[in-house]
Amino acid sequence: MKIFRIVFFNAMLCCIGAFLSVGCAVQFDRYGLEGVRFVLDRPIASPFERSARKPVRCNGAPFVRRPTEGEDTLIDVVHEMNFEGEALRLELQVSNYLYRATLASLARCDFDDLEEISMYYQTFTEQPAMIDFYDRILSPLREIRQQRAFDDATFARFIVRFVQSFGYCDQITGAPKPPVATVVEGCGDCDEKSVLLAGLLAAENYDVALFVFDGHMAVGLGTEGEGFSGTDYLYAEATVVTRVGLPDNMLVTKPLLSLIPIGTGTLRIKPTDSDARIEEIAKEVLSKWDSHKGNINDASISRFSGIQISMKDAESAKASILRHTTRLSHSEKMYLVYACILKYIIYSPHSEADTLKWLEEMTAWSLKLEAGSNAD
Repeated sequence: MKIFRIVFFNAMLCCIGAFLSVGCAVQFDRYGLEGVRFVLDRPIASPFERSARKPVRCNGAPFVRRPTEGEDTLIDVVHEMNFEGEALRLELQVSNYLYRATLASLARCDFDDLEEISMYYQTFTEQPAMIDFYDRILSPLREIRQQRAFDDATFARFIVRFVQSFGYCDQITGAPKPPVATVVEGCGDCDEKSVLLAGLLAAENYDVALFVFDGHMAVGLGTEGEGFSGTDYLYAEATVVTRVGLPDNMLVTKPLLSLIPIGTGTLRIKPTDSDARIEEIAKEVLSKWDSHKGNINDASISRFSGIQISMKDAESAKASILRHTTRLSHSEKMYLVYACILKYIIYSPHSEADTLKWLEEMTAWSLKLEAGSNAD
């Protein structure tokens, strides 16, 4: 699986429309389509802004022992998500003792020190009590894997989407909360969700690391192909929903500072022919989308208002595009078509085979639309 070029995502993530699991609701500004799911209503919290007023060396998060018999109760957490076009309701259980103990023992660390950052986050995956936590969370996910016969690559994407589906909540003071709290509270910010994702992947023996940026954190998933920024890891975003391998350039705006290995897993994702074809389609569609961008103006923005395009399947997408774009110029219509194809690639809501089938059908149809008129 290859990484799409940075220029692709700078253009795409900043400009294309909001996409839901079965629909694409689009809103335009004067620069193009604004991705609602990608634009947070407040800045991403930075792990480098979390130093205590008088930082002390923490040497990792304090050790939290396993609870003794009769000391613990379980917190029931219901979590809903979508994967490959299917709505899932997961019933999770979390140790109440571990939830309270980890929150009570949060260290105050110097988060300008990469060494301390590494120790702090690694601690959340290596303690025996945390291993128990990951195993309990993974139990219903493993059941779904067995029922649907997910291979290693699909199961990794499933775990990524599981964490992505937790909400975003900003924590701007103190040490980042532990993964246990992220699950119980149903939300976290970039580093909190990334540590949860890395811990879950490591518990399933995937080769995994944390990507540390100035102002952001994400996860690296080991690959046998081309990795992100010269590494051996695919980029996996935990904060918002994106396809594995796609850096979110609204969040990743600065160079990679550090790579923090998590766990001792050895499982790496193998590139597939589908990955290569999806990248090829993306490049072709981006080029065509860009060719129409210069024809979008204030009048276009007014005409785009309120348009919704069903993305449940290719036929629904084509029908809704034709129904809602009769008043658009040729360039406006094609701009919208290509933007929704690009957004679909980011979210890839269906299986790999169905995603590729959808893209092949939609791109073939878009070429026929393009050839139907060359003038506005």
